[in-house]
Amino acid sequence: MDIQFSSSHPKNIFESFANNVNATIIDNAFSISGNLGEGNARQLELEDGLFLTIFDYQLTTQINATRIAVDENEFFPIICWLSSDSIEQKTDGDTKKVDKNSGYGIFFPSPKIDSKYTIPADSRNVILTITVSKKWLQSNLSKKQKPHVLNLVESGNPFFLFEDISFEMGNELEKINTIEFDQSVANIKLRSAVLNFVSLFIQKIEQREKIDVTGNINHADVEKLFLAKWILTTQYADAPEIKTLAENAAMSESKLQKLFKQVFGTTIHQFVLKVKIEEAKKLLSTKQFSVSEVGYQVGYSNLSHFTAAFNKQIGVNPKQYLLSL
Repeated sequence: MDIQFSSSHPKNIFESFANNVNATIIDNAFSISGNLGEGNARQLELEDGLFLTIFDYQLTTQINATRIAVDENEFFPIICWLSSDSIEQKTDGDTKKVDKNSGYGIFFPSPKIDSKYTIPADSRNVILTITVSKKWLQSNLSKKQKPHVLNLVESGNPFFLFEDISFEMGNELEKINTIEFDQSVANIKLRSAVLNFVSLFIQKIEQREKIDVTGNINHADVEKLFLAKWILTTQYADAPEIKTLAENAAMSESKLQKLFKQVFGTTIHQFVLKVKIEEAKKLLSTKQFSVSEVGYQVGYSNLSHFTAAFNKQIGVNPKQYLLSL
């Protein structure tokens, strides 16, 4: 099944999906049943310029969905993948798997970015999208201390950001996804949880060091960035120096570092550290290795350096973490 929708307004994907599964939209909702599969979807405008869309479905056929870029710069979706089953996403030539447990659990693109999605047959998909208008952001965010998100939106340049779903954001998304829409106070509860989530998301973006908006992120740049990220993810125990990484990515060191931080929200050094510690947590959780063995496997020859890095990231030392399992 091929679905195309414009990124000019949040209603476009909702209506396009309903048409393709032969569903009728009633009171901003529709259900799927029959040979195509089963599921439901709902969309609400919680206030002027703030939309909530939830898809929860499992279809018997593969879906190839294309989000078509537009020159307009009005609506900006915060797309959250809440399912464990992975979706394949292509953005400016890069292909990756996205799900709630991936580092790409949240995708925040401008309307000027094309995206393609391949959703496997018989997979359970829960996709929650909060769409905000530029006017909504301008009226709800501080103009005195303008946040990075607002700078991006007002720049008019194409951009996209990825974030993982933090524990706090996951809690708000779970609230949103479990609220009964027919409750008399449903809209109040939904608006409260959505606003809390948007606040957490913007704060997380704001934690990134404010940098100049880069308006020339193109297909080639994106491929190079994800190549660099893949190298770091697979070679974290003995990560290459930035000079070598830049050579592999055919990009200058300064450009690589600047774009890497803009897209992934962290420096290259911080990213490698996070990968090492997350891998260490997985190894410790198996209870098959000692603390020193885990430290060595993730690239630390000095146990005290591993302990200090783990403690800084997690808040407890590796031995305490192991004992808490």
